[in-house]
Amino acid sequence: MTLKTGQTLGRYQLEALQGSGGMAQVFKAWDPNTGRYVAIKVLHQHLIDESVFKERFAREGQLIASLSHPNIVTLYDFDAIETDNGISPYMVMPFIDGPSLKDRLESLNAQGQRMPLDEVMRIVEGIAAALDYAHGKDMVHRDIKPGNILFNDQGAPLLTDFGLARLTFGARLTDSGTASGTPAYMAPEQGLGEPGDRRSDIYSLGIILHELLTGQLPFVADTGLGLLMKHIHEPLPSPRLAVPELPPEVEAVIFRAAAKDPASRYPTAGALAAELRTAIEQGVVSPQTLRVSRRHDRAARRGIPWPIVAGAGLGLLAVLAIVLLASQTRAPQPTPTVPAVSAMTAGPVPFSTSFDPDDEYNLGWPIREEGLFTTAIRDGQYVIQSSAPGQAHTATFLPDEYRYSALIIETDATLLPESQPDSGYGIVFRYENEDSYYVFAINGRQQVSIWLRRDGAWLELRGGADEWTYDEAVHPMGELNHLSILAHGGTLTGYVNGKRVVQVEDDTIREGGVGFYIATTVRQVERVQTGVAFNNFLVTNVVPSMSG
Repeated sequence: MTLKTGQTLGRYQLEALQGSGGMAQVFKAWDPNTGRYVAIKVLHQHLIDESVFKERFAREGQLIASLSHPNIVTLYDFDAIETDNGISPYMVMPFIDGPSLKDRLESLNAQGQRMPLDEVMRIVEGIAAALDYAHGKDMVHRDIKPGNILFNDQGAPLLTDFGLARLTFGARLTDSGTASGTPAYMAPEQGLGEPGDRRSDIYSLGIILHELLTGQLPFVADTGLGLLMKHIHEPLPSPRLAVPELPPEVEAVIFRAAAKDPASRYPTAGALAAELRTAIEQGVVSPQTLRVSRRHDRAARRGIPWPIVAGAGLGLLAVLAIVLLASQTRAPQPTPTVPAVSAMTAGPVPFSTSFDPDDEYNLGWPIREEGLFTTAIRDGQYVIQSSAPGQAHTATFLPDEYRYSALIIETDATLLPESQPDSGYGIVFRYENEDSYYVFAINGRQQVSIWLRRDGAWLELRGGADEWTYDEAVHPMGELNHLSILAHGGTLTGYVNGKRVVQVEDDTIREGGVGFYIATTVRQVERVQTGVAFNNFLVTNVVPSMSG
């Protein structure tokens, strides 16, 4: 039995097909008992025998039935009818005769217009109120987009379609590791297969806010996968490039709402809406919002994203797949090999650090202000300087407490212009002690190398005649380079500015700490001057093995 207009479903008379999605059809129908039009959502007939879809459809009905808010579409009825294909469930909701937000945006774009600020404010406040209400009931929507926002005859925005919603406790209807949502509005952690939490909904609302104010999405791509990669990897484009007259305070609100790191976003949707109103009416934002915006600006200038706080939620195969996809889909510019994802899971978690004054991880890095080798944190950078000829130095992050096996490390690094050109600098990993660790390094002559320090000696692991090899991917002295090292088992793979430059096999050291490396190679002079500025250090623990 295929449902058609003119048929009855229970007591309801189907009059017009309003739309069809991946799981259900929506009909406009007449309810003779109440004398009003209703919207009926019916599970596709070919999915009736699919238990997971029937369970998800039933869960959506239960979720909506538990909600009562002026900005959320309510549920009138939930029932089922026997068809030729089996028992077909359906839900009955108010028929909203107004357009969707998607329709409204398309209409404005067709006329070459942008949405007035007061209308933007009204929509954001309404949807934020709906989200705070749902979040207060431990419910995450997970598919916030303009097509799921309708307007009633008073013009009030209504949030609908809880088909992907889940409670923050209890069983999940989608598996971790499977991206669920709409790629154009999906938070990075959702794109990486995590279920997401209320902050994922806030990210999606931030993307919608960008679209409301500029008339365009921040990211476009030919495929859904391409969109996911951009949300995961690329800094949000500045809305003021599209709308120069947009106040910088309003732009800062967007940057914080759509921050890559969930911990940097607004704690609630209501907080987002409240600060947006303050930014529009008074031209001010909170210090936290300014910090997030400044971090975004720095990352955007460097061509890389602000790192996402790492978590242990990704499986090894998923991480490796993302590494490969990222290396194939990104332009050859300073680019992280892979982002990490915030996960609400127990146990040890890796970290990212910006070296900003308020960064909690600053205390874990060694600070030395005297002698031939110094380290300091200043201006959002970890600066290492050496005036000792022919010496190598390391600066590690609490290596006795935090030890890693399979990992990905990323950092930005700049060899300061006054430095010795032969100076090497890079990433230390699997650090056991001062005489046992690996180094992935480049130097001021645009060369690359990978080393094992063991028993008082250095071993260049590539096995060639030259200890250093020129690679055009390496930027010259004085310019920023983005370094990434992937260590999985005995396979060590290094990337510079998004290009794989070295891969070797060595399993001498299985786990250890992480940090920075700097070396002066000239021995024939009494003093040299070399300095490196590091920032945006990011660790993704592919297979967690931290202790301490």
